[in-house]
Amino acid sequence: MRKLLLSLTIIALALALTSLSLQLFFLSGVQEYRITARASSTGITNFCLNHPPTITVPCNASLTQGTNYACQLILNGSDVGDTATVSYVYPMENTTLAVNASGGINFTPVNDDVGVHTIIFVASDSTVCTNNQTNATFVFNVSNINDPPELAFPIPDVSFASNSTLAAFFLTNYFVDPDGDPMTFTSSQPTGITVTILNNSEVQFTSNACIENELMTFTAIDPYNASGSSNSVSITVTCEQSSVTQGSGGGGGGGGGGGGNINLCRPDWECDDWLPCTPMNIQWQRCYDMNGCEGQKHLKQACVYAGPPVSCEENWLCSDWGNCFINGTQERDCEDLTECGTDIVKPPEVQECVYIPTCNDGIQNGDEEDVDCGGSCAACAILESPAVVDEDALALWLILLIILAIVLTAGVARYYKGEIAQLLAATSFLLKHRAFKDLLLNAAQRNSLFERLQVFEQLHDGARPEMVYDTLATMIRGYIRDALGLPLEALPEEVAAKCKELHLQKETTAMITGLVTKLEPMEQEDLHYDEFFVLATVEQLRTTICLTSEYAQTEIMRPMENVAIAEDMSFYDEIFAHTVNILRAVQFNQVDAARAEYVKMVSRYDALTDMEKEEIYPELLWGFSVTKFQSEIVGSKVVAKG
Repeated sequence: MRKLLLSLTIIALALALTSLSLQLFFLSGVQEYRITARASSTGITNFCLNHPPTITVPCNASLTQGTNYACQLILNGSDVGDTATVSYVYPMENTTLAVNASGGINFTPVNDDVGVHTIIFVASDSTVCTNNQTNATFVFNVSNINDPPELAFPIPDVSFASNSTLAAFFLTNYFVDPDGDPMTFTSSQPTGITVTILNNSEVQFTSNACIENELMTFTAIDPYNASGSSNSVSITVTCEQSSVTQGSGGGGGGGGGGGGNINLCRPDWECDDWLPCTPMNIQWQRCYDMNGCEGQKHLKQACVYAGPPVSCEENWLCSDWGNCFINGTQERDCEDLTECGTDIVKPPEVQECVYIPTCNDGIQNGDEEDVDCGGSCAACAILESPAVVDEDALALWLILLIILAIVLTAGVARYYKGEIAQLLAATSFLLKHRAFKDLLLNAAQRNSLFERLQVFEQLHDGARPEMVYDTLATMIRGYIRDALGLPLEALPEEVAAKCKELHLQKETTAMITGLVTKLEPMEQEDLHYDEFFVLATVEQLRTTICLTSEYAQTEIMRPMENVAIAEDMSFYDEIFAHTVNILRAVQFNQVDAARAEYVKMVSRYDALTDMEKEEIYPELLWGFSVTKFQSEIVGSKVVAKG
């Protein structure tokens, strides 16, 4: 019995020493990380993540005809360095309002501006992204001041025969009231001519005299006694010409006379269709005299303005509202089925909601006694912190490695390879040292990166692979720029040199250089879309942001959700899924959950081929490193970038 106990003790000791020795080799033996996305060729494309500018319209919506009006729109570029300019779109014609590029309005409304108008201001930023615009609709009313009737066209001269009545023209064909008011008409009374104006504005002339070039005028009067006069109209009345022929001869005789009326030109009018109703509730019609007696005329009539013609009617279809995030918002997607390209009546895609705490959201809320435990959740476990191994104790461990080698050569590991791998993975976390977080991002940089990641996750589904990879690569380069102060096009060796110059901790350096290795496979052509590779890379970037800044878990803008491991997953996809779960647990400081996922991942690693192991190894190392680093952090220090 004593021999059996002694043997078991030696085996346990050997396993613990194996954990240490392999872990030391695991961490120190690899200086460069390689990763190969499943891509057949390479590509570089442009894909934008951009916050559109904001536009505020603080303008008075009540204007008065003839009174100067001024207003300044408020424009702001949402992203650092953006410059916002404004343009505008009128849904109707005949509006003289103008807006300069900086949003300044200064004009005096005229009579054509009277009425209710809608103008769409379009604010654009300086990027070339497709979402670089924001629309703001401004509805304003221009009050009318009374305008007198005006002579739109000169009234032609008139000629007719004596002893007849001529129906000459309609005065409404020549006078207009800018306000659309009804008009009454009067005229001067020329000598020897009777001028009659009927209720429909028709003018009739009657005369028994012979008159040449008698001048007269017409006057139009609105209900407010404002009036306008016509040009001088010449009136000519022609008389019948008679002659008598005298003859000679016996019985005498007499002669007769003859005569007739002068043949006047009679207009024959044809008119076009009525034009659309204007905002002043007036529509016009153009008429032509087919006999050429008179020039063309323009008629008008009252109408009811029904608004601008709709060239494209938006038809929005929205999905159901998604889950409520920890930050108290929920989202949905809306699509314009008619693809008008405008969003004038687009429904909101984000709304406030009440977040209901859960037992796996990574924060202490509700009636929980600790993070996701106690209260209505499962009871909190009583955990003892693993002992911290003193650096001086490593010498003793190294001596015991000799014993481990002897035990392993006895063939123990041959029969328990999978179990030993899991045991080594679990016990390797026991070796700890005090670590400090290198603070490389300020609050604005951190939040901007978090927001861009959230937008990327919402929009990348269905996008072309090259656009997805290029956008993700751009965000990684943006992190390098913000964290290290390097240009976007910095090379891997420049990143490594900068980490060394800033004296970053080895864990921080490993995270950043590991991110940089992802750029090469993503910045290729003809890439094949790999969902789990993209998902894991997103979480690696988000985890690096968390471990190089002071952040609140609510800023991550989503709950801690695990990727389900499906039975039909390939080993490759399963490893990446475990990686995602590890990183999400680290972001919410759920170290135990991260360790459990890592142990599962190690147990599957040995079944891979050598090529798959080479491809997966960086993910394995990433998962271990960040989990161990998170458990060792005891403080933070701001890194001076010079």
